[in-house]
Amino acid sequence: MLRITSLLMFLFLITGCVASVPKEALQLPPESMANRQLQTRRYETGNEGAVLIAANAVLLDLGFNLDESSVELGVVVGSKTRDASDSGQLIMLAILGGLGQNPSLVNAADDIQIVKVSLVVRQLDQDENIPDTDLTLERIKEVQGRVHDALYEGLLESFPKDTCEKVASKIAENTADTLANDLDTLLSVKESPGNTAVRVTFQRVIFNQLGQVNSQHQINDPAVYQEFFEKLSKSLFLEANQI
Repeated sequence: MLRITSLLMFLFLITGCVASVPKEALQLPPESMANRQLQTRRYETGNEGAVLIAANAVLLDLGFNLDESSVELGVVVGSKTRDASDSGQLIMLAILGGLGQNPSLVNAADDIQIVKVSLVVRQLDQDENIPDTDLTLERIKEVQGRVHDALYEGLLESFPKDTCEKVASKIAENTADTLANDLDTLLSVKESPGNTAVRVTFQRVIFNQLGQVNSQHQINDPAVYQEFFEKLSKSLFLEANQI
């Protein structure tokens, strides 16, 4: 009975939003301090470039495409596309869509998900201050433009051009906001001078078969971040020892 009630609520919601994407679906909730701590690590090395290169290797190993990577700016942005369809959801929607003469319900089911990662690296100096960064608002805007172009090209195989433009613009805008937020977090770090601080965030955007955004949320699963930082630590160790 509970599953039927949940399904009916789901159908009611998607029936009312097939024609447009609710603003709430494109907004990420405020982060808690616990999440920021989960997403941030410090490494005992002053070689910021080596940390960034190691992070690139880890993300590629995890299946991400690197949409933007700059040692100069200390920034990496990546994404990967995966199937988000649920066979049970599709079958039920197909049945109900046929019975209700409303095949658009089937198109509203989850179809494709994009998992996006944003990473910022900053070195702490010996005076317990982080040096001036080149990641200014202007440079973040440049990164936003390159991320937009990379995502747009990647989506063209699956969606119409106007949908690609809307999705790429929104994700690129969120990327810029995330990078600025990540930088603010790292600039607040004062401990362990001489070390390098890393902030990484993972986000998921799910599209339906019409190319509309069904949902967007930040991934806060501790296991995801633990796995990433463990792989990064291993990569740095292997690189330092030339193994």
